[in-house]
This record gives sequence, structure tokens and C-alpha cells, in this order.
Amino acid sequence: APSAAVVTVVWGVLYLCGVGVWATSATTMCDLHPVLFVPGVYGSILQAEFEGGDVLRVWHHDSAHGDPAELFRRYVWGVYNTSTALLQPVVPLGSPSFTIVVPDDDYGLYAIETLDPDHPDLLPSMGPLIRHFENVGHIRGETLFGFPYDWRLSLNNPSLHASLASRIRTLSTACGGMSVDVVSHQTGTLLVRAMLLRSTGEATLIRNWISVGAPHRGAPGVAFTA
Repeated sequence: APSAAVVTVVWGVLYLCGVGVWATSATTMCDLHPVLFVPGVYGSILQAEFEGGDVLRVWHHDSAHGDPAELFRRYVWGVYNTSTALLQPVVPLGSPSFTIVVPDDDYGLYAIETLDPDHPDLLPSMGPLIRHFENVGHIRGETLFGFPYDWRLSLNNPSLHASLASRIRTLSTACGGMSVDVVSHQTGTLLVRAMLLRSTGEATLIRNWISVGAPHRGAPGVAFTA
């Protein structure tokens, strides 16, 4: 079982809250333990990248580019491919080809801080929590990071596990081997759990693991209230 301490926190105000490539600066001993935010389902911005280089935000929808329901159906829905563990889009014949990507700007925080950069206060996502950590001394890119990801994928997706484990190792190494504090929301907690169960030692790099509003035992109430 993972050795990291798990503290379950219920924070009702937090809205439903990735995976790119970036590297921290030279190895150093940080003033504070690095913190990594892992959002839950619907908690990361998704973008469609087209062959010509155009980019369209499809979650949360870009209101300037059509009906949000149509954008969701056209770009976010998909058919799960068991051989590739990926989702294949369901689009009308003749539609331009695209790839769904998760922006990893601002050390992974851009895609999880707000789901609508055009109206950041409308869907703040993990923004209030991020600002709280900044107010107590954490600095983006030094001790404050995010892990946005394609939340449509299976929580048992090996590539997600590998990317999350790699990010934890990167943060620890960049801070001179210091352990990492992980803050996960909702199903992001299940992703962390799945990664740790299959990890090769990342649990020893986690000092504290704070789980916010996670369905540790599932969410049976949804079946009766949906």
C-alpha cells in the first residue's frame, strides 16, 4: 500500500477541476516542499489542434466559436479504442482532422486554474486553491505545479501513470531530492492511487497527499439523483 499519508478534505466550493513537456531549472534545495495539483474529471482544459496549426479550446468551450453542446459532441466525445487506450473522435465525414491536446503552460497550472481563460472568475476551477498556496509563499515554477491531463482517458491508462510519476520525480529532483506534497481533487485522487499501485517507488517521494472530495468508495448516490 502507498506509504503517503492520505487526508480527505471535503471542500464544497471547489468546482470540478495534463500532459505536456516542461522542465524545472537547475537542481536546488527549495525553501518549501514542492506542491503538485492533480485535478479531477472535467478539470483540465482540452484543445483541438488541427493539421494547419489552428487551435480551438473545446473544453471548457470557446464561446466565440459556436454552440458549446455542438463543440462538445464534435470534439470531446469519442469511442474508446481498447488496443490503443485512446479515444477516437466521432465526427462527420469530411471534417478536418484534429488531435486533442492538454495545454501545459505555466508549469501545468494554466489548464487547471480556470476552465475559461476568457472569463476566469466564471469557472475558477482550482484557482482559489492555487492562490491560497501562493499567499503562503509558494512560487509558480519553483514550488507550485500542476498536472493537467486528458480526463476522458481511463484512470488505468499506462501513459497517464508514467507521466504523473515522471512529474513527481522531476519536482523532487529539482528541489534537491525533497519530497513532494500532492493535492488531488475528485477523480484525480483515483488517478494518483492507480499510479501508486503500479509505481516503482514514487510513493517514497510523496510527503503528504491531500485528497479533496474524492470518491474513494465510488459515487452510488449519482445513480439515484441523476
